Amino acid sequence: MNHPPQVVGIQCSDDGWAAASLAIAGHRPVWQNRRDPALATDLLRRLGLPPLATTDEFSPTAIIDDNLDWIPLDTNCKRSAPAAIAAGDPKGDDKPLITILICTYNRQDFLTEAIESAKAQRWPCEIVVVDDGSTDGTRTLLEETDGIRAFHQENTGKPGALEYGLSVARGDAVVILDDDDCLFPGAMSVLGKALFDHPELVAVCGDSAFFEDESHEVTKHFQALRLPGRMWRSAVLQQIPCLTGACLVRMSAQRAVGAYVRELIRGEDMDMFLRLARHGPIETLPFTTFLCRKHRGLRGAAAQRFQGGSVELNHKHYVQYANPIFRRRWQEFRDGIDRCEGFAWALGLKLRDLDAEAQRELSRWSGPYSSAEAWVCKKLGRDERVTDPSEALVVVDDGDPGALEECLLRYAENRSIWVDLEVHREPLEHIQLYWRGHYEPQKNPRDWVTHKGPKHLRLSSAPDWTPPPIRELSWLPPIPAIDALLALAVVRRWTLPNRSRPGLRMPLHPIVQAAINVRRCLDESRTQDALRFSQKILEALPSWRGSWSLAADCFDLAGLKAESQMCRKKAGS
Repeated sequence: MNHPPQVVGIQCSDDGWAAASLAIAGHRPVWQNRRDPALATDLLRRLGLPPLATTDEFSPTAIIDDNLDWIPLDTNCKRSAPAAIAAGDPKGDDKPLITILICTYNRQDFLTEAIESAKAQRWPCEIVVVDDGSTDGTRTLLEETDGIRAFHQENTGKPGALEYGLSVARGDAVVILDDDDCLFPGAMSVLGKALFDHPELVAVCGDSAFFEDESHEVTKHFQALRLPGRMWRSAVLQQIPCLTGACLVRMSAQRAVGAYVRELIRGEDMDMFLRLARHGPIETLPFTTFLCRKHRGLRGAAAQRFQGGSVELNHKHYVQYANPIFRRRWQEFRDGIDRCEGFAWALGLKLRDLDAEAQRELSRWSGPYSSAEAWVCKKLGRDERVTDPSEALVVVDDGDPGALEECLLRYAENRSIWVDLEVHREPLEHIQLYWRGHYEPQKNPRDWVTHKGPKHLRLSSAPDWTPPPIRELSWLPPIPAIDALLALAVVRRWTLPNRSRPGLRMPLHPIVQAAINVRRCLDESRTQDALRFSQKILEALPSWRGSWSLAADCFDLAGLKAESQMCRKKAGS
């Protein structure tokens, strides 16, 4: 897609995490304060990212302020819910302690960098390092490293090392940092505020970036799931919701769900996410908080069976020990799951070669099926037809990460789904997995939505905006989709959307501004001014039905009934 990235002004004191996080996520960070940008500049350079821009080059459409809140620069946009986008330190002097837990095995070459990234955090942290029976120089390295709590044990594998580390941890929350990876500068400040300011959350997650071992250049951005927190119970059954090092878990929840399963030498994080999601809601933040190193090594002696194997062979090795655990979880939880989770379990069981159990779960849920449910049925070898919904949901997606998902969760049930993507969504497969539909970049709905029944229009940055359905999309003018919705709202006298989530912020299209001027003049009984603005719209868009509808309203005010009737006939209303 061709939209330039949103420009975000950095007004806070930044040692690089904010600028780099925004750049990795596709935004353009603009330095907008008098503080020294040297640390931020250096981090961007080391990660191979574009340098900071200035306000002479770009005009920010949002800022990160001294309270480390992300604020859209739009008078019609309220601050978003803190659980979704807040960053920074909580109010008050007492900050709960965070445990950064590093379990290591023969990784002395990488371990120092991981520890240093933990030490660089501004939030109060303890660094717990569990040496899981290393045979290289790890013990000596840890003995010579200040500012950590180091423990040594015989090799038990990663789950055993994690269990030991959690038993000695003192923090109110914990993040698991692999010995070859790094935390982003400021990561614990971002995650810590969101978690401790919102006691209902069991965990918060950030995005991740992959970097090359030797060059440290960022090569890939991994976005955590933007699904609303209440959907994570289904999401974790089918995909990795985020990387472990990007997830801060409340310690009380961590202890409540039980220890890591020792049999899982791989996939122990998926099992833990599954249990945490059932314990309470998890939210994600649109900030990069974790750096994952790309290299060929594998951790632990037992993991060597995966070295160099084919995808099929590694999958076979994985399911040999993972299947009994997953089957046990299904048996534990199945009595308390709803329909959405049921289909997620069926697909999750299938993905782990538990075909008989997958069919048993699927048989619990009878038709008719939604398009997403029918897709799962097809994956399991059942060809189930879907009855075409009588209504459609048409979303113009202009919002921040998570806005589209929230909109679909609220309004997509029993409706055909059509989404115009005005912002980039990656990976889009995560969305389509739950809401099968039609997704196209930068398309005016009037040009490509083919649904014949009523259509419910939504703007993802305004999830509370619920105008009545329309039957004919020809009422949308042939201008960019966001402005087309606003223009239609003016014509239909709908309340304009209150854009409560950050998203694209652009000047109003001249047609929208002219339509607003017409309505204002009509409300103030300024007949000649209303006719003048209406004439401009007719000259620009003579084929748009809304042009004639506005003109009819103007002629009604002027008492010209014949002209009004002619305009309404052309408008088709």
